Amino acid sequence: GDVRGTGVLLEQLAHRRAREASIASTIEQGAEDIDAIVHLVYRDVPAAMHALARLSVESVCVKLAKDGRIPTATAERLLA
Repeated sequence: GDVRGTGVLLEQLAHRRAREASIASTIEQGAEDIDAIVHLVYRDVPAAMHALARLSVESVCVKLAKDGRIPTATAERLLA
């Protein structure tokens, strides 16, 4: 197989896990809404990309609730 491709994939997965952990932590610390999470977690991303980041945060909230890492009620509140 393509070793370089595998390395890129592993880097992407690690980045995604780190971003997910940051989102979970931000929620646990009491983030009030999706915009607050985007502002805190995606500080390193240009503001022009925050609309896409918001979609990612929304997806992660659903996943975190599905995985039992945050209460479903919390995810529903954030996504309302």
